[in-house]
Amino acid sequence: MEILVDADTTFQQFHEWLLERCHYQDLRNHRFLLCDDELRVERQICQTDDGTTSVDEDLYLMDDCVLGDYLEEERQTRAYLFDPAGHRFFLMEVSELIFGQPVDEPQLRRSHGKAPLQLLEPEEDAVDTPATTGPAVDELMYGDEDFAADELDAEGFEIDE
Repeated sequence: MEILVDADTTFQQFHEWLLERCHYQDLRNHRFLLCDDELRVERQICQTDDGTTSVDEDLYLMDDCVLGDYLEEERQTRAYLFDPAGHRFFLMEVSELIFGQPVDEPQLRRSHGKAPLQLLEPEEDAVDTPATTGPAVDELMYGDEDFAADELDAEGFEIDE
Protein backbone atom coordinates (compact mmCIF):
# COMPACT_ATOMS: atom_id res chain seq x y z
CA MET A 1 0.00 0.00 0.00
CA GLU A 2 1.10 3.52 -0.68
CA ILE A 3 -0.67 6.01 1.55
CA LEU A 4 -0.64 9.80 1.53
CA VAL A 5 -1.25 11.09 5.05
CA ASP A 6 -0.99 14.51 6.66
CA ALA A 7 1.69 15.12 9.28
CA ASP A 8 -0.95 16.43 11.73
CA THR A 9 -2.86 13.14 11.69
CA THR A 10 -2.74 11.36 15.03
CA PHE A 11 -1.65 7.76 15.23
CA GLN A 12 -5.18 6.99 16.47
CA GLN A 13 -6.74 8.49 13.33
CA PHE A 14 -4.29 6.60 11.13
CA HIS A 15 -4.98 3.40 13.09
CA GLU A 16 -8.74 3.78 12.58
CA TRP A 17 -8.21 4.41 8.87
CA LEU A 18 -6.06 1.27 8.57
CA LEU A 19 -8.69 -0.81 10.38
CA GLU A 20 -11.40 0.43 8.03
CA ARG A 21 -9.31 0.00 4.89
CA CYS A 22 -8.26 -3.56 5.81
CA HIS A 23 -11.68 -4.55 7.20
CA TYR A 24 -10.19 -5.33 10.62
CA GLN A 25 -11.80 -5.24 14.05
CA ASP A 26 -10.56 -3.00 16.81
CA LEU A 27 -9.08 -5.61 19.15
CA ARG A 28 -7.42 -3.15 21.54
CA ASN A 29 -3.71 -3.28 22.29
CA HIS A 30 -2.86 -2.31 18.72
CA ARG A 31 0.33 -0.31 18.57
CA PHE A 32 2.83 1.31 16.30
CA LEU A 33 6.46 0.33 16.72
CA LEU A 34 9.11 2.89 15.86
CA CYS A 35 12.23 1.07 14.73
CA ASP A 36 15.84 1.96 14.08
CA ASP A 37 17.82 1.01 10.95
CA GLU A 38 18.38 -2.49 12.35
CA LEU A 39 14.61 -2.94 12.94
CA ARG A 40 15.03 -2.80 16.71
CA VAL A 41 12.06 -1.22 18.46
CA GLU A 42 13.00 2.16 19.90
CA ARG A 43 9.55 3.32 20.99
CA GLN A 44 6.00 2.04 21.09
CA ILE A 45 2.94 4.17 20.53
CA CYS A 46 0.12 2.31 22.23
CA GLN A 47 -3.61 2.43 21.73
CA THR A 48 -4.31 2.33 25.47
CA ASP A 49 -2.40 2.16 28.71
CA ASP A 50 -2.32 -1.58 29.26
CA GLY A 51 -0.30 -1.29 32.46
CA THR A 52 2.83 -2.95 31.05
CA THR A 53 4.89 0.25 30.93
CA SER A 54 7.36 0.48 33.77
CA VAL A 55 7.54 3.58 35.95
CA ASP A 56 10.78 4.81 34.35
CA GLU A 57 9.41 4.49 30.77
CA ASP A 58 7.42 7.18 29.02
CA LEU A 59 3.98 6.16 27.78
CA TYR A 60 3.08 7.26 24.26
CA LEU A 61 -0.60 7.01 23.34
CA MET A 62 -2.04 7.10 19.82
CA ASP A 63 -4.50 9.85 20.70
CA ASP A 64 -1.69 12.13 21.90
CA CYS A 65 0.93 11.56 19.19
CA VAL A 66 0.86 13.01 15.67
CA LEU A 67 2.66 11.35 12.79
CA GLY A 68 4.74 14.42 11.94
CA ASP A 69 6.53 14.28 15.30
CA TYR A 70 7.81 10.76 14.59
CA LEU A 71 8.41 10.79 10.83
CA GLU A 72 11.67 12.63 10.46
CA GLU A 73 13.32 11.30 7.33
CA GLU A 74 12.77 9.07 4.34
CA ARG A 75 13.47 5.33 4.63
CA GLN A 76 12.43 5.20 8.30
CA THR A 77 10.75 1.93 9.24
CA ARG A 78 7.60 1.72 11.31
CA ALA A 79 5.48 -1.28 12.18
CA TYR A 80 1.77 -1.48 12.88
CA LEU A 81 0.71 -4.35 15.13
CA PHE A 82 -2.65 -5.41 13.69
CA ASP A 83 -2.94 -8.79 15.45
CA PRO A 84 -1.87 -8.19 19.06
CA ALA A 85 -2.49 -11.79 20.19
CA GLY A 86 -0.64 -13.31 17.24
CA HIS A 87 2.11 -10.65 17.23
CA ARG A 88 1.58 -9.99 13.52
CA PHE A 89 2.32 -6.60 12.02
CA PHE A 90 2.72 -4.55 8.85
CA LEU A 91 6.14 -3.08 8.16
CA MET A 92 5.85 0.45 6.82
CA GLU A 93 8.51 2.66 5.35
CA VAL A 94 8.47 6.40 4.84
CA SER A 95 9.08 6.71 1.12
CA GLU A 96 8.69 10.45 0.71
CA LEU A 97 8.12 13.54 2.84
CA ILE A 98 6.02 16.11 0.99
CA PHE A 99 5.78 19.58 2.49
CA GLY A 100 3.06 22.15 1.84
CA GLN A 101 0.34 19.72 0.75
CA PRO A 102 -2.11 19.29 3.63
CA VAL A 103 -4.45 16.29 3.37
CA ASP A 104 -7.82 16.10 5.17
CA GLU A 105 -7.66 12.32 5.70
CA PRO A 106 -5.32 9.52 4.65
CA GLN A 107 -5.56 8.64 0.97
CA LEU A 108 -4.74 5.29 -0.55
CA ARG A 109 -2.58 6.08 -3.57
CA ARG A 110 -1.67 2.54 -4.59
CA SER A 111 -2.52 -0.93 -3.39
CA HIS A 112 -1.34 -4.38 -4.40
CA GLY A 113 -3.15 -7.54 -3.29
CA LYS A 114 -5.35 -7.98 -0.25
CA ALA A 115 -4.65 -7.36 3.40
CA PRO A 116 -3.88 -10.54 5.34
CA LEU A 117 -6.54 -11.98 7.61
CA GLN A 118 -6.44 -10.16 10.91
CA LEU A 119 -6.62 -13.32 12.99
CA LEU A 120 -5.08 -16.61 12.02
CA GLU A 121 -7.53 -19.43 11.72
CA PRO A 122 -6.69 -22.50 13.81
CA GLU A 123 -5.15 -25.25 11.76
CA GLU A 124 -7.78 -27.84 10.90
CA ASP A 125 -5.41 -30.78 11.04
CA ALA A 126 -4.07 -29.82 14.48
CA VAL A 127 -5.64 -32.26 16.90
CA ASP A 128 -5.16 -32.21 20.64
CA THR A 129 -3.71 -35.55 21.63
CA PRO A 130 -2.62 -36.61 25.06
CA ALA A 131 1.10 -36.73 25.65
CA THR A 132 0.87 -40.42 26.50
CA THR A 133 0.10 -41.41 22.91
CA GLY A 134 2.89 -42.21 20.51
CA PRO A 135 6.23 -43.85 21.12
CA ALA A 136 8.02 -43.60 24.43
CA VAL A 137 10.73 -40.96 24.75
CA ASP A 138 13.50 -43.57 24.58
CA GLU A 139 12.18 -44.72 21.22
CA LEU A 140 12.38 -41.22 19.75
CA MET A 141 16.18 -40.98 19.71
CA TYR A 142 17.33 -40.62 16.12
CA GLY A 143 19.69 -43.38 15.06
CA ASP A 144 19.43 -45.27 18.34
CA GLU A 145 18.51 -48.51 16.54
CA ASP A 146 22.00 -48.53 14.94
CA PHE A 147 23.85 -47.76 18.18
CA ALA A 148 26.32 -50.33 19.51
CA ALA A 149 28.13 -49.43 22.73
CA ASP A 150 31.10 -51.67 21.90
CA GLU A 151 31.84 -49.52 18.82
CA LEU A 152 32.69 -46.45 20.92
CA ASP A 153 36.34 -45.53 21.04
CA ALA A 154 37.27 -44.64 24.63
CA GLU A 155 40.26 -42.57 23.44
CA GLY A 156 37.92 -40.15 21.71
CA PHE A 157 36.45 -39.18 25.08
CA GLU A 158 39.72 -38.42 26.86
CA ILE A 159 40.41 -34.87 28.02
CA ASP A 160 43.91 -33.48 27.54
CA GLU A 161 45.00 -30.94 30.11
